[in-house]
Amino acid sequence: LYPKHSKGVEALKEFANSLAPNNKTKLLDFIDAYEKSSITNINEEAINFLNGLLHDANIRILSSNFSEDMFVLKHEEDSFEKDQRYYKNKIEEMYSNVIKYTPVFQKSIKKKAKQELENAFREIDRCKNFDELLEVEEKYEEIFDELEDLIDYDL
Repeated sequence: LYPKHSKGVEALKEFANSLAPNNKTKLLDFIDAYEKSSITNINEEAINFLNGLLHDANIRILSSNFSEDMFVLKHEEDSFEKDQRYYKNKIEEMYSNVIKYTPVFQKSIKKKAKQELENAFREIDRCKNFDELLEVEEKYEEIFDELEDLIDYDL
């Protein structure tokens, strides 16, 4: 979808009509503000906002090209389970980065990273909705960033 061009805005508006009233209003307000703005690209915050709205209808923004304001939307069955898998993979990637760059002698960092990975997976399994998944992701992003800060790259 190209929100400022072609049929993108119309498609989003059409989609908005299928949402619950409060989400419909939010999405229409977002589209209206975007159309009237001089924004040349859409930032991560907007993507997250849209994903939150679209999630109710099992639609995900699969990719975006900020320079062209392009979004690929896809309707997914069993979306929540896929979201859980997606966030597990994302956190596992954070874990892998810590493990990959941690020197052998800094075993405590590797051990802590492994514990946090297991904790994250348990928390993701307990999540009941998309907002909870986002909270878990933010929490563990911070934790793995802190672990990366402890890595001694000089040795």
